[in-house]
Amino acid sequence: MSVKVIIADDHALVRSGIRGELSRHLGIDVVAEATNGDETWELTKKHHPDVLLLDINMPGMKAFHIIRALKEEDAPPKILVLTAYGDTTTILGILKAGADGYLLKEEDPALISEAIYNLSNGETWLSQAVSEKVLEVSGGKLKVVRGNELTSREREVLQMMARGDTNKKIAISLQTSVRTVEFHVGNILEKLGVEGRVEAVVWAKEHGWV
Repeated sequence: MSVKVIIADDHALVRSGIRGELSRHLGIDVVAEATNGDETWELTKKHHPDVLLLDINMPGMKAFHIIRALKEEDAPPKILVLTAYGDTTTILGILKAGADGYLLKEEDPALISEAIYNLSNGETWLSQAVSEKVLEVSGGKLKVVRGNELTSREREVLQMMARGDTNKKIAISLQTSVRTVEFHVGNILEKLGVEGRVEAVVWAKEHGWV
């Protein structure tokens, strides 16, 4: 089955370049292109893509609000941010909002398809450059956590987070409430000393926990 993708960027040349790059790869189907935030929201609701490739500086509805709103849906797409903004404040803010992947426009275009394949398989994905920035900023704040500081249930939730599961999906798998899952996620973030889900997954992978 093909991975359905929507490209959201207000520059026609950028959209054309991305579409051209993705056309070289089997199993990726660009189903729509959006030129602003409002179109992005409408087309995503219409086409239900597997992956939304999102620029964060477009007219209309802001990317932050698009991400937050989509992640409240029952079956949200994976969201890959492709942007020129590589400052740590923007990166961490977007990841905290719920983005599943982050790639800089200055990086190798071949990484776009790699990211899409990984996200469609339930993984989170950060380019090497972005990952290094996240770890650099987090390095001074991350706690040295002993294995027994996370409960067995918290470890289980962390593993599901690493697969890209939403709180609702985790709640269904564990046969519990979304509020309970939110409580576990909050404990995990606090114990690891991180600010968001993606940062927690990065930490866990770096330390061989998932």
